[in-house]
Amino acid sequence: MAWRSRYFEIYAYRKLIIEYFNEGARWLSAPKPRMADDLYDYNYTSPKPGEVRSVITNVEPTFDAADFMRFGKDIFVQQSNVTNALGIEWVRRQIGPEYTVHEILLDDSHPMHIDASISPLAQANFSSTLNEPNPPAYL
Repeated sequence: MAWRSRYFEIYAYRKLIIEYFNEGARWLSAPKPRMADDLYDYNYTSPKPGEVRSVITNVEPTFDAADFMRFGKDIFVQQSNVTNALGIEWVRRQIGPEYTVHEILLDDSHPMHIDASISPLAQANFSSTLNEPNPPAYL
């Protein structure tokens, strides 16, 4: 989560989270980013075609769960305007060796939530809305 406007949104779900926890669910909270000015690139401009840039920096872990998709023991993730490399690494360390995290690069000049770029069709098949000319072997 890298948007200051969304900092407190989790509290709307607190009652539900506690209910799930009381029924046996695990409760793990990601580090809450400070969202200080150094998290944001104030010189950011829209990337040119083929260029990849993000409005957030890598000074602290930040991510949106919507930038991750799980398929069995494989988790696919993209860096975006809300998910940085430190956030991806934090998730990788939390889930341990049971899952494999695959960071993918999609030709999207304003990435936000991986499900806007790929969709599962069936086991081990994907559809990319971006029609990449050279998709990775696992796409």
